[in-house]
Amino acid sequence: MRAEKIILSLLIFGSIAFAGDMHRLELFVMSKCPYGTQAETQIFNLISQHSELTDEIDIEIHYILDYDSSSESFRSLHGQKEVDEDTRQIIIRKYYPDKFWCYLMSKNSHYQDTLWVKDAEMCGINPEKLSKYIKKSGYTLTLSEAHLTDSLNVNASPTILLDGVKVRDWRGDLPTLYTMLQNLLVENKSKMKCEKNVECPPKAGYLSSCVDGKCKYTEAPLVTLKIITLDTTRYGSSTFSIVRFLREETGNLKTTYVPYGDDKSKDILRKVNDALKPEYAAESSSYNLTKGDEKPVSEIKSLPVYIISYNINKYPSFNHFGSYLIPCELDGDSVYIADPNTYPARALLDRDEKPGKLDLFIMSKCPFSKAVEESLLAKDFSGLDIDSITLHFVIRYDSETGKFESFHGRPELVEDKRQIIIQKYFNEKLWDYIHCYNISSKSDSCMKSLNLNPKDIDEKIRKYADSLLKDDFNLSDGLKIKSTPTVLIDNRYILRNSNDIQKYFKIILESGRCGN
Repeated sequence: MRAEKIILSLLIFGSIAFAGDMHRLELFVMSKCPYGTQAETQIFNLISQHSELTDEIDIEIHYILDYDSSSESFRSLHGQKEVDEDTRQIIIRKYYPDKFWCYLMSKNSHYQDTLWVKDAEMCGINPEKLSKYIKKSGYTLTLSEAHLTDSLNVNASPTILLDGVKVRDWRGDLPTLYTMLQNLLVENKSKMKCEKNVECPPKAGYLSSCVDGKCKYTEAPLVTLKIITLDTTRYGSSTFSIVRFLREETGNLKTTYVPYGDDKSKDILRKVNDALKPEYAAESSSYNLTKGDEKPVSEIKSLPVYIISYNINKYPSFNHFGSYLIPCELDGDSVYIADPNTYPARALLDRDEKPGKLDLFIMSKCPFSKAVEESLLAKDFSGLDIDSITLHFVIRYDSETGKFESFHGRPELVEDKRQIIIQKYFNEKLWDYIHCYNISSKSDSCMKSLNLNPKDIDEKIRKYADSLLKDDFNLSDGLKIKSTPTVLIDNRYILRNSNDIQKYFKIILESGRCGN
């Protein structure tokens, strides 16, 4: 019965004409996401019931996944099985467009498993030929899909774009989607009918709302974003993701950078902190947003600082992220300050500056940590003494049990302890050992080649390693460093991504990190 229904409904999709002047609905999903598959089914049911919509709306399905350039592989939220199914559906979309929806609806009825051959055969797709197409074009087409979702900053399944503009707050119900698409086809916007905001299709550069049963469009206000940050020519920029997020959410954003250090930047920060007094904090629920045992901040002592114009609250999506913003008055204007508890700090202004001090946070089995270590060893840096770099190991610590855990499992924890002991008691041999271990992964051979006594090392591990690791945990936890590689410069400035690290040290690195 299910197969008959699918094939019968396919007659409708087989007649869809693809024209350049059609409206476009793009649905971004993960193939094993229950909400994504539900959205696909709802769209299928809608078009099956209202075939007239297919004359003017081109429907495209896209897949949300990430590309790891270091391993030339793909990642998806639900694992490798989802990547495989994404690729399979991408290939069917490319080479069997008239059978795509047949396969999709059949497969979605059991999306959790990895079975697919019968679904393909039922829709007239030869499994062996499909596998050959996957081997031939799967990587290239999946890579294009990953680049598309990344460029659009799409990461939630499902996400709908209508004519290139993201739909907000659709909860997956059929009547709302039908009304939205009907309104999309109405040329005279004043004749659109609605009962709620989401039924008014989005329009680039405008805010849409449902007022007295009709869709109302007002020009989107210009949102200004002022960022007090480090000198980006030296330390790189950590602000790109937030700028991209706000630009996407508003479509009308003006960004100004104020490099920290001169009188202007310090004066702005002083005014911000004057506005963020404890008595003011008590009046603002969003101001008291904290993580764990953190106390509400009464003074910002880190960078970057984000100052956002108050009209950001005019945007519907403000309901989703407004709790992360602190309202205050600055120079007579109402503004929002991004809560510093909710994003990683790049400069810690309350720490003593120690010029020339370098701390490298690593995991001993993290390939990206090893890449930094080897790059530092391979290049002769003017003014940089490799032996002056202090290594710190990023691990997890359970204060109740007193036990440590490492991101790459127990073998990494054992090696972390070995390296922290060598650094403490045999520092002059540390980098030679690290180079040997990074190449061979044979700790005993490396110690022997450097005349390090394994028994002596093991004895010191038993006596001192836990205490040293706990010190590293307290440091990294206090700095909110949970991934590697990370660099602390001059005891104050933090580089958290590969691009900034390679820019600072003038080295070449693959992009990537280990940890959360």
